[in-house]
Amino acid sequence: MKQQKKVIAFPGMIYRAYDYLENYEWDKAAKLFDQVVQHQELKAQETFVYAFALSEVKRYQEAKAICETLMESPTDEYWDVVELYIKVSMQLKNYQQVEKFITTLIDDRAVPKERYDRFQHLHSLNAKIAQQDTTLSPTIDVFFEREVPAQIAQLYEWQNVAIAKQQDFIVAIIEHPKAHPMVQSLALLLLVEQKLTATVTLEKLGQQCTVHTNDLQLPTQMPQYKYIASYLEEVLMQDPTALEMANQLLVKHAIMTYPLEWQPFAEDDIAIGYKQFIEELFGKVQEVDVEVQQYLHQLEEISMLYDV
Repeated sequence: MKQQKKVIAFPGMIYRAYDYLENYEWDKAAKLFDQVVQHQELKAQETFVYAFALSEVKRYQEAKAICETLMESPTDEYWDVVELYIKVSMQLKNYQQVEKFITTLIDDRAVPKERYDRFQHLHSLNAKIAQQDTTLSPTIDVFFEREVPAQIAQLYEWQNVAIAKQQDFIVAIIEHPKAHPMVQSLALLLLVEQKLTATVTLEKLGQQCTVHTNDLQLPTQMPQYKYIASYLEEVLMQDPTALEMANQLLVKHAIMTYPLEWQPFAEDDIAIGYKQFIEELFGKVQEVDVEVQQYLHQLEEISMLYDV
């Protein structure tokens, strides 16, 4: 009887792991999968999701091993697995292995047409990283001579690079007076995600603060975000379209304002503000907190301007 209860519990644990993934809580998802695989074999799709969660918490070697196993048998997730395998191999600095692997796939015309451009991009990115191998822009001036979309693209590329030796350079980007709010956020996330210790003083959206990276959580794990997301889930649950739109908006703005959250506004005011913001998009006329709505529209205009 005890064994039956244990077996019944596993599907629930897997569903919870998926929920954690949707909320970008990679560590919690990975730990749940760690527990499940000790007692039962995962389906191919679940195994891929497990590997993805491991990659997000930087357990690259384990993720790579799982991908290698999954690649031995054709599945619906095969090409997703291949892409993940390439990415974790790049994180492990297996550049020559990745070069040979992608070249073989392309030369053999094995890559599906709809993924060809994607694999060409990974091929180019691997070659670029292999050549640089943690060498970032030579000066801060060179970085800010680029347009903001190019700065953002560069920061995304650096997610595939160990930046410990360039920590001071990343801090300089965050603290630079010309830095766009999204550029500041993505640069700060590089430090947080790679668990680097730094003290950063930044100014964005009219606010100034000093933060210690060791004390920071990811944007979707911050207190205000959790409160607002919970509120929107409750009040918009009867309208899935509005809820999905609200959640997308919330995640984007959470990254944009990071690490300030929605200060100096109270979380109740911002939560109601997002509900009213979405209702306005659907044509519902109502009395609103003008100051909060102006602030939310400002965030949206800034993020839309650079397509982030």
